[in-house]
Amino acid sequence: IWACVLTVGLLAGAPAASASYLTAPTSPSSPRILDADERGLTLEWIAPPIRLERTASKELKVAAGGYPQTELGGGPYLPYSSALIAIPEGASPQLHIVSSDTSVHTLRAPLALAPRPNGTVKDTSGHPRGGAFTAATTATPEVWPISAVTLEEAGTVRGTAMARVTFYPAIPDGNALRITHRLRVRVDWEGRVEGRTV
Repeated sequence: IWACVLTVGLLAGAPAASASYLTAPTSPSSPRILDADERGLTLEWIAPPIRLERTASKELKVAAGGYPQTELGGGPYLPYSSALIAIPEGASPQLHIVSSDTSVHTLRAPLALAPRPNGTVKDTSGHPRGGAFTAATTATPEVWPISAVTLEEAGTVRGTAMARVTFYPAIPDGNALRITHRLRVRVDWEGRVEGRTV
């Protein structure tokens, strides 16, 4: 059964000293497998508390306990959770939102943007020591998530095609955050499932 190869990537993170909770406290949770058969599988996320962390420049980073943050240059720092799933040979997986519980929170300060790559840092001998970065003063819209959940190819493992399902519990929506407290999705191999197709 395909659920046996599902793996969840979550990173532990410590809460910031300056943070405000936007959702009722819950335990951080990886996606649960609600159903899995030859036609696909159903996953559910229950988001941990969403926090706003102020930077030294008074901008905001969005965080959630136990979730890593995005760090794409020119994009905001947003929590996310990813799961890898194996795809049956010859299948074309489709992602459907079965149900979701959302709310909107007005932002009272701009979101902090991750710095952009800017060449390399070299030592006194001219050898590369690492990447150089420059502060992002303007946003790069193409790296901002526009949906609470995405599905993308993730290469192959031992000849088996893999896909990555990524959940963003908080995404920007103008001067607000659209927060998804609970999300249930279906990854369908054959495209025969009711719900909204992402």
